[in-house]
Amino acid sequence: MASAILGKLGGIFAGNVGDTVAKIAGVFKVPPEQVEEHRFELEKLQEELVSKQLDAASVEVSAASANIQAEAKSGDKYTERSRPTFIYLCEIVIFFNTVIVPLWQMEHGTPLAVLNMPHEMYWLFGSCILGYTGASHWSDFMALPGKSEIGLPFGLKMGNDSSGGK
Repeated sequence: MASAILGKLGGIFAGNVGDTVAKIAGVFKVPPEQVEEHRFELEKLQEELVSKQLDAASVEVSAASANIQAEAKSGDKYTERSRPTFIYLCEIVIFFNTVIVPLWQMEHGTPLAVLNMPHEMYWLFGSCILGYTGASHWSDFMALPGKSEIGLPFGLKMGNDSSGGK
């Protein structure tokens, strides 16, 4: 009984704000003329919601950037090396699994087979290495002299202006 009710509520509230109101209006048998009168307002609210979500994401990225910069300027040598340390750890695990284990197996006459590692672990290693190198190149890009700009998906543009607006 409860799952049937939750299923109906999930069906009503899935989608954007306009779809949700249209579904609720259909449940309460609101005349289509009244629904159409308010459709523009609902679409405007949907656009505002998306805009606020993008603003919140931008503030979140700025806060994360400020934290990373504060860590880098703290003078603590480990925080400067923590990301490379994790990458070195990943490389050691992969090296052990693909080089050391087969060499040990050849030495002891056992059939060659690498240790089975979870597939997600390789995704984690790849994501960390790509993220670290991407962030490193991004900081190099932002440190370029003059005005630099790059176009990102969804029409976003990011860049620096180290020329002082000259």
